[in-house]
Amino acid sequence: MQKGVSDKAKAQIIFRLLKEAQCIPDRLRLYELALGDDGVLYLNVSGDLIGPRAIAREINTTYAVVNSFIESFHDAKAVQFLVDGEAVYTRNGLLFLLEPLRFNKELLED
Repeated sequence: MQKGVSDKAKAQIIFRLLKEAQCIPDRLRLYELALGDDGVLYLNVSGDLIGPRAIAREINTTYAVVNSFIESFHDAKAVQFLVDGEAVYTRNGLLFLLEPLRFNKELLED
């Protein structure tokens, strides 16, 4: 990423690239983000994050965002999702989202 780019602009670029790669739904929107002093990057996204998906797709979609943001925001140690401004318990009963998610190197492509 270019130096001097705002965090919001960097986040929008990440989302655009993930959409172009079809890693996240095209309708998924990022409303705002904030990096806490504890290294947790809070992402407030649209409800499309928790739409119906196959289990493997759900994991890959979620960690495409988590891994991309942790790689791009070097002070971020984990990502906490908020959906339409609210904490959510789970994503379709599979991923527990009340706690921040850490980088998952097992999902990296070879």
